[in-house]
Amino acid sequence: MSYNYFFKGGFSNSYFFETGDGVVYEITFKPTPYLFGTEKIIFSDLIFEFSILVEFNPNKELPATDHKIGATSANIFNNFYLKKGNAVTVYICDSS
Repeated sequence: MSYNYFFKGGFSNSYFFETGDGVVYEITFKPTPYLFGTEKIIFSDLIFEFSILVEFNPNKELPATDHKIGATSANIFNNFYLKKGNAVTVYICDSS
């Protein structure tokens, strides 16, 4: 089971979904050609930084553990890469 999500697009290829607790998440696939410096490399347009962000939290506490968030994130990931084909992801884990 997962939450319904929608693709907003834009520079960071944003997807959004809302949990049962009213927390809104944004998942982004930001282009990251800068990893190769200023030089244009043939695959640089296929590199994306993947982020899971809390866009809105109506509660004063950290969002509760919710197994649907992982399933929804996986569905979004699959949806993005079905569209992009040979793209590569860089995931940076930041606890903030």
